Amino acid sequence: MSYDQDSGKWFARLMFRNHYVLLKSFDTMDEAIQARMDAEKRFFPKKTRSH
Repeated sequence: MSYDQDSGKWFARLMFRNHYVLLKSFDTMDEAIQARMDAEKRFFPKKTRSH
């Protein structure tokens, strides 16, 4: 995530297999965080552990 002072927007980015799957701007940091978390869950689901 990054903040652009000129536009006053927060940017969320996520790469998967060398391609951006998330590259979007948001008005608030919370919106950007949520978008990043949602994308991470979609593209990098946690593997179940077996003990």
